[in-house]
Amino acid sequence: MAITQKFKLLPDFMCSLLALPHSSACVERIFSQLNIIKTKRTNKLHVSTVANRLLAKQAIARQGATCCQWEPSASLIRNVVDGQCHKRYLAREAARKQKEVTTMYCDDADLSSEEE
Repeated sequence: MAITQKFKLLPDFMCSLLALPHSSACVERIFSQLNIIKTKRTNKLHVSTVANRLLAKQAIARQGATCCQWEPSASLIRNVVDGQCHKRYLAREAARKQKEVTTMYCDDADLSSEEE
């Protein structure tokens, strides 16, 4: 004998409710940090710059230091002086742009093959 569920959507609904956070305090903390980073003078910062500043602030805090007490490692200083950080950034940007171009051409090729 087959058992029929009286409330078919209720189990899915309850599981969805359990996935919701109990508090938005973590998100509110991040927004507070964003408000400190993005001021009237720095409101034109690129999204990746803001994200990197947040990550740097969190990394320094994890070490139990403030920005004034933090000491960069010798390898980080060497990378900055040699321009390795900027070279990696340029390589990532070039790869991202190449991916966008490849995607554009792939989409155009797909469209032309569908029209035939």
